[in-house]
Amino acid sequence: MGENKQHKRCWQLMRQRSFKEAIKVAHNLCENYPGNSESWYSLSAAAKGARLGPLALQAINKALELKPNNLEFLAHKAHCLLSNGSMGEAIALARRIKDTRPNSTYVLNTIAVVFQAADEFADQLEITQRIITLAPGNTIGLANYAETLRNIGQLSEAEAVYTKVIALDPSAYSAYWGRSQTFKATQNHNYIAGLSDKLSQPGLPWRAEMQLSFALTKELEDLCRYDESFAYLSRGTNLRRMHANYDVKGDVATIDKIIEAYNTPPPVETGFETDEPIFVLGLPRSGTTLVERILGGHSDILDAGELQSFPTELVKQIQRNAKGKLMNKLASVEASVNLDWRALGKAYLENTRFRTGHTPRFVDKLPSNYLYIGLIARALPKARIVLLERNPMANCYAMYKTLFAEAYPFTYSQSDLGHYYVAWRRLMDHWINLLPDRIFILRYEALVENTETTVRELLDFCGLDWQYNCLAFHRRTGGVSTASSSQVRQPIYKSSLDNWRNYEKQLQPLSDILQAARSGY
Repeated sequence: MGENKQHKRCWQLMRQRSFKEAIKVAHNLCENYPGNSESWYSLSAAAKGARLGPLALQAINKALELKPNNLEFLAHKAHCLLSNGSMGEAIALARRIKDTRPNSTYVLNTIAVVFQAADEFADQLEITQRIITLAPGNTIGLANYAETLRNIGQLSEAEAVYTKVIALDPSAYSAYWGRSQTFKATQNHNYIAGLSDKLSQPGLPWRAEMQLSFALTKELEDLCRYDESFAYLSRGTNLRRMHANYDVKGDVATIDKIIEAYNTPPPVETGFETDEPIFVLGLPRSGTTLVERILGGHSDILDAGELQSFPTELVKQIQRNAKGKLMNKLASVEASVNLDWRALGKAYLENTRFRTGHTPRFVDKLPSNYLYIGLIARALPKARIVLLERNPMANCYAMYKTLFAEAYPFTYSQSDLGHYYVAWRRLMDHWINLLPDRIFILRYEALVENTETTVRELLDFCGLDWQYNCLAFHRRTGGVSTASSSQVRQPIYKSSLDNWRNYEKQLQPLSDILQAARSGY
């Protein structure tokens, strides 16, 4: 097979998501045509699709050695840096590309994704506006623009742009779901008939069927048509779960290994001493975004978003100590016990500097940092740790009905969700017993029912003075990219506390698991 045919074959395989086969073809291209930059670019793209981050970065660097000013390669490298946890470098490179004012929609869309993932909303808005000016019919650019508008709270404008995307490309199925998140459906304003018609078409790809099902779930719930809503939710979650390579037993085993490995309080005088970070953590949909917005209203606090800095630096240290040896999750937990805690804490803080350092304190709101509470306590002995807790059934239902991007694969099955929650609860009880003075337990229900009292207690725990502006979180203009981007634009409301009760019968499998573990409501 000639060089051109091999290139075509490689990209065809990638479009079919056969990334391992694409890597084989790309490796062959690199061996036979090492002086062709496109060979290395193809290998990088295939490796990135297979989530082989180091290989993807290594290959694109080889391509850039041959063509250092190629903007497509540079944009792809920015995306690879992001995937490898080097968010600061990714943003810096994306901004450097932006400043060249490229006229390629591919380049612009690629760096728009980087800005979007990094919550750099001003850059994202600038780039997406540039795309639709350059190519008004480019549906990828329009969809990115719509998401940007949604993240910064311009919901009616976002709805209109999503509708334009759908008109230009009825097969842009993610736009149907995105649009459903921009408004509350009413009898006079909804898209249910169109969504139903679209979903009834034969031969839909499974992702399309899933996204349409989640869109219908949301709009039907808005209209209190609960049985219909849950039927579509089950359809959507079943599709997502069916196509996921996931086994909850692996996560449960990892949690149990963490409990076993971290069973004593941190040694005295360990770690990097700084009181800058405030970790707000907990299960997704437990109120972490709301608490971040509340704290971000304080003049001494920057709400830095869902930083990947702690797990990124943790993995780097483990890999450095492993000296190339491959380790599974359980082995990684065992290896983490022997880290240089001060070095980890310092590296974490430096990794955050692309965004932090503008205020005395900052909030790191990555929910899954709950896995690392014991490690955070060692690496950052002066950091504040705020743990969100919520009624188990309410929290689990809120997760179950949310279509996450790639994270939280345990949320698409009631069985997985129940078993994961039980393990999570076991881990949180372990951390609380081990570190009683380091963790502030914030009940979501208490925050909703007694907002000011709870916020005062929270600020006191963080060593901060009371500021009334913390209660005006819904008036803040900063962007939010999480599933709560619409809710935090509103004052605190109580309707979500018992929303799950509309589905008590349908959620019985989940309830049985929680009740059996005495984690029920």
